[in-house]
Amino acid sequence: MRDGSYPLVAVVTPVRDGAPHLAETLESVQAQDYPALLHVVLDNASTDATPSILKAYAAGRVQLAVWRNREPLRRAANWETAIHQIPAETGYFRLLAAGDRMRPDAISRMVAVAEASPNVGAVGTLVAGSAGLVPDYRLLPTDRTVFSGHDIAAGLFRDEVNPVWVRHVLVRASLLHHRAPYFTQTLHHVDLDSFFSLMCVSDFGFVHEVLGWDRALLSGTRPDVYDPSLVLEWMQALNRYGPLCFTPDEYARVSARFYRRYTDTLLTWRYTGRIDADVYRQHLGALTERGHAPSFGRSLAAMLKSVPRSLRIRRGKAGPKKKLRIERTPHMLRADPASAAP
Repeated sequence: MRDGSYPLVAVVTPVRDGAPHLAETLESVQAQDYPALLHVVLDNASTDATPSILKAYAAGRVQLAVWRNREPLRRAANWETAIHQIPAETGYFRLLAAGDRMRPDAISRMVAVAEASPNVGAVGTLVAGSAGLVPDYRLLPTDRTVFSGHDIAAGLFRDEVNPVWVRHVLVRASLLHHRAPYFTQTLHHVDLDSFFSLMCVSDFGFVHEVLGWDRALLSGTRPDVYDPSLVLEWMQALNRYGPLCFTPDEYARVSARFYRRYTDTLLTWRYTGRIDADVYRQHLGALTERGHAPSFGRSLAAMLKSVPRSLRIRRGKAGPKKKLRIERTPHMLRADPASAAP
């Protein structure tokens, strides 16, 4: 469905053997009330019923453009290939994983925020799990819909902002080529890495309502920046984007806090048995390489605190909620965020 009076939005779905839940995703796109919409699906050489499900939606109200890889690609390569199938005239695009869904007015609401602020490079929204459970968000202030990309990036590193919605963002298509490749091919959490790159060159818009459902969110718990499976990539993101997002003084402060928390958390993992010796040595090596090896005093303090902290973790008690610090105003006067690309 196309309407020349509205910017074209491409919803992009990379899928590999997604038959169990693909129809839910296709239905949610077909139900969108936005009048200029295209659904781009890249089938990553699926071996299940994915091709036949896609054929069943070929004549839907929203145009469906289906591409297929002859051989399966790695996740990052598949995502990169998928987003480059959008037409040249696309105004905005957003990824929607197979099995995830959107509220019928999701695209309309997100486009409205972006169109009202030309320097907004990405628009996010609250997201619930597939069962309707909303994670324990680090909520953004609700008195505004546009935030400085600097504040969002800093808030993520300070654990003041929940990273769960970075894979549910509408992106201004002019930013697709602000770096190449768009998705870093050596990382697993490529959506987080690309989000940080956007925050370095643009502002962030946000809709303070649940406009999407994520099948990967099986519970209401929030992801932890300092989770053993995530923190190494967070560290890489800080080293890569920190100098671009922050002034030298800001970068020094954010880095110091991050490494202090990382070190303390690593020691807690060690003394509560959350990780084995090999994983501990992997993280210890990464910290030592960057000059942040735990001191004897920190190790002793973590050991003494390990018992009560482990009990708190098992009982599921959460710390006090944090609020995003607003330090910069959005760059409302810059006409095109792509012009600020490094």
